[in-house]
Amino acid sequence: MSQKITKAKIIADLQSVAEELDKDNISMDDYREHGSHAIDTVLDRFDKWNHAKEAAGLVVNERDVSHERLLLALRDMYIELERAPTEEDMDKYGPFSSTTYQRKFGSWLMGLRMARDVIPEFDFNPSRHTPAAQSVPS
Repeated sequence: MSQKITKAKIIADLQSVAEELDKDNISMDDYREHGSHAIDTVLDRFDKWNHAKEAAGLVVNERDVSHERLLLALRDMYIELERAPTEEDMDKYGPFSSTTYQRKFGSWLMGLRMARDVIPEFDFNPSRHTPAAQSVPS
């Protein structure tokens, strides 16, 4: 007889994965790799990924973040790191995931370019932020 996977079990598992990864905002990919339950099961119980994260006390992704807030977050990380953040930097330390930038600007690189265009002190080398297989005009 199989045990029913309850919301409480999923919440505990989400919190465990977040603790293991030392993150307060985990992605579906993080959970697929480290969690104990199928994403479909989580979504079946909570309807949306953000609802599950909210129930677990994790940071919920904001869907309608303004361009300005995203660019200011890039600027703040630029100042803190003394260089343009990478996607990995943003995912680990930033207030928004790199996926949020991809969704809002079309790609991570386009978000960095937008920051460069509107924030005077923001500078970056596109080749550091693009997979080697792709050539990117600056």
